[in-house]
Amino acid sequence: MNKEKVSIIVPVYNVEKYLVKMIDSVLGQTHQNFELLLIDDGSTDNSLNILREYEKKDSRIRVFTQANDGAPGKARNWGIDEAKGEYLYFLDADDFLPKNAMTILLESFTNNVDLVIGRTIWTDGEKEWYPLSEKKLSYKSKIYNLNKMRYYDLEKVSYVAQSRLYRKKIIKRNDIKFPHKYSSQDTFFSIIYNINCQKIKIIPDVVYYRLERQDVDNRSQVQIITPKSIRGRVAVFKQIVNKLMVLHQFSLAYYFANVGIISNYNRLDEKNIINFKDIFIDYKNFYDNIFNKSFYATKLMFKAVEKNRKNSFLKYINLMEKMSKGRIKWRKKRK
Repeated sequence: MNKEKVSIIVPVYNVEKYLVKMIDSVLGQTHQNFELLLIDDGSTDNSLNILREYEKKDSRIRVFTQANDGAPGKARNWGIDEAKGEYLYFLDADDFLPKNAMTILLESFTNNVDLVIGRTIWTDGEKEWYPLSEKKLSYKSKIYNLNKMRYYDLEKVSYVAQSRLYRKKIIKRNDIKFPHKYSSQDTFFSIIYNINCQKIKIIPDVVYYRLERQDVDNRSQVQIITPKSIRGRVAVFKQIVNKLMVLHQFSLAYYFANVGIISNYNRLDEKNIINFKDIFIDYKNFYDNIFNKSFYATKLMFKAVEKNRKNSFLKYINLMEKMSKGRIKWRKKRK
């Protein structure tokens, strides 16, 4: 297995201070059969020059350039198209890897596993900690059989693109792409990839270091909570639901249609909810066109949105959590 080539795909945008550490962490991997695809997303600092210097020194490094797209999705898709490896790994340009990350991930590809998920450590350069989202995972090595998982079990494998190794053939066979310019790109990609897997393996080993940066001016525009960013997130969840409906994954479609409203509404506070009301009304119309709107939890959800009542919405979330541990019946809307 260690002979297999890994394509490591990295979108780059104005991260000149972090590139050397990131690239050196890749070049120092104990597994040396890899290619490093660096896609510059219209950087205006010295990032591209740094990439070109590394490209001259190591034939495994290939550099591509594009006009700025505002989010990493387009750059990652280019990397997927150019990848020559059997496996793909996504890395952000300001993060870095432990030296044995690729070795550990490749050695875990056994028993027809289609995705291996390792652990992430956050760091600010001084302290290290595990993200709160990883409390959902026991991080004992475990294989999930997707044929036996219920939809809410997918929460256990999370929806980020990093810290995991993918089979390229699954991505190519199912034409899985990152949406352009929207936040929640990782969510779309991960969900669609996951449902095309037979088995997913979670391992306790750390395979990714994520840097918490203090230079907030360099945040992606999709990370800032504005009507545009929320509209983008909602658009991605619409794509997820539509894709799942096409694949006849009806229960999953219903589940993620509700996650779409929960995750976005929860990002707001009482003062600015009113500024986003039109977005949620549009989502309600989309929702009603697909699902049976008479379902009680759905009524409660949109009533809370329409009246800007955060407390009512929290009641809805609690109800959905209880239901996720049982059974949700999906019914197509009657014409």
